[in-house]
Amino acid sequence: MVYVKIIPCDSYKQSNVDKAVRIALKDFEIKKNKTVFIKPNLLGAYRKGFIVITNPSVVEAICKILSKNKNKIIIGDSSFQNTELAIQKSGLKEVAKKYNAKLINLERTEFINIKIPKGKILKEVLLPKVVLDVDYIINVPKLKTHSLMKLTCGIKNMFGIIPGVKKQGLHNFAPTEEKFAQMLLDLNSVVKPNFTIVDAVIGMEGEGPAAGEARPTGLILASDSQFAVDLIACDIIGWDRKSVPTNRLALEQKLVDEKIDIIGRVPKIPYKKPSSLPVKGILNFVMNRIPQSRITLYNEKCIKCGACRRGCPMGAITLKPYPVIDTKKCIRCFCCLEVCPEHALYLKPPVSRKFIDWIRKKMARI
Repeated sequence: MVYVKIIPCDSYKQSNVDKAVRIALKDFEIKKNKTVFIKPNLLGAYRKGFIVITNPSVVEAICKILSKNKNKIIIGDSSFQNTELAIQKSGLKEVAKKYNAKLINLERTEFINIKIPKGKILKEVLLPKVVLDVDYIINVPKLKTHSLMKLTCGIKNMFGIIPGVKKQGLHNFAPTEEKFAQMLLDLNSVVKPNFTIVDAVIGMEGEGPAAGEARPTGLILASDSQFAVDLIACDIIGWDRKSVPTNRLALEQKLVDEKIDIIGRVPKIPYKKPSSLPVKGILNFVMNRIPQSRITLYNEKCIKCGACRRGCPMGAITLKPYPVIDTKKCIRCFCCLEVCPEHALYLKPPVSRKFIDWIRKKMARI
């Protein structure tokens, strides 16, 4: 049986994080003198900073333990855009220097084309050789909501090893929620993290993964299964496990069992859902027949940088001089929301959807 540890950690004070991460790694054996790859969430260089990306204190706590174990440490990721700037603003350069770790931009390394014989959507994928050559992979996601995948945690975080521009192609290749979720599971079948440590000290709720709001959660989650940790994350934030498409598919395909050995207490810390999250039953029937939430622009926030246009896998955005979206081309992958450095794009639900959401909340209290 796989396990998930739920460890209290009420701040990013280094001593607090060190203690929580020591507990997280206590039962996970890493042999000495082996190479360990740490995969944080470095989504980008965003104004909202450390509620968007993995806090460097969590990576430092892991490095501290690995360094004492005489392990060779590699830290790396590929942002959706401008990974070099994301690295500079992440605080990880100081951590890498302190623990003699190699900090790499995965877009600037050697790649190997890997076949996925059992892939249902993804049959082959271009992956960084450095990730494939290491002895251990420690996955260090941030606990956040996500407009397309509903939740970004253990499973979704591994998408970051795909080089930046290739991510756009995969959004185009797997344009629906269902296909994209399956593509993530296919990817996780060939790049399997040995351990997952989730930065849930301060998470993000609402319109994640970049435009949501901070949600103090006070936890570090740890597991030998990225699938299990995503299920328990849903329990903590008060969501139906199967409302997250990657969870539902992982359960259907028996990649994880509902029965998980939970070490610690499961607190209830409700997270606001992204406006794209569906509802159940008759409300879902109604929701499917009324207008969807519209991608909308805060003109006063927009700096006309063109990141949304460059990040759109379908070429559905033009600048005139502000972004204009061609709704016939748009596949609602929400990449534009994800890459906007100023969070100037957001999902605006129509009045009808707001009314249904109000009814849903009223029914939840009954």
